[in-house]
Amino acid sequence: NIADKLRNPIVAIGGLSKLLLREKLPSNTERLVSAIREKVLEIEGVLREVLSIGKYVDFSFKKEYILNVIRGAVRFVKYEFLEKGKNKKIRIRMLSDVPMFYMDPEKLFLVFKNVLHYLLSYGDKVEIKIWKDDELGIVYIDFIEPSFSVKYMDSVIKSFLSYSSYDIRVDFAIIGNILRAHKGSLSIEESKEKGFSIRIILPIKD
Repeated sequence: NIADKLRNPIVAIGGLSKLLLREKLPSNTERLVSAIREKVLEIEGVLREVLSIGKYVDFSFKKEYILNVIRGAVRFVKYEFLEKGKNKKIRIRMLSDVPMFYMDPEKLFLVFKNVLHYLLSYGDKVEIKIWKDDELGIVYIDFIEPSFSVKYMDSVIKSFLSYSSYDIRVDFAIIGNILRAHKGSLSIEESKEKGFSIRIILPIKD
């Protein structure tokens, strides 16, 4: 509701700045208007993302393979970091055969994309382990950064809770809402083997 109410005045400011930039302005004024225009475009992007994710009633659950959704997020994040000239490694290990199950692939894609982004913002390597528990009817997805110490936990949590000016990211609370809509959960913990782990649990029973 807040995002929806903010959108109209932000769009109006953006439109005004666009019109002003067509005029001959003093150099100082032009720099100021350009800065306003740039910030408005960033805020508009945040609002669009919040509005699209916030419509939980519009969830479209369909049968899909979780591996396909994760691979899509991996490709997206790898490309994002390659554009910035940073080489990041992501390895996927399917430890047991996970069947198709009902989900909203687009919204889970956003969750996986952002989890990977957060970890790779601090480290250079992520291992994704996927397996199921037949008895409980759930799938475990662990995102592990092996060189990452648990002492960085506060930093990761803070990054989940914030937007940076040039890097629009999905808020941790929204990620939590997406997972709750899937009757799933997310936890942040020290990996049993080595490093730092973000674990996502999703039910696979129809």
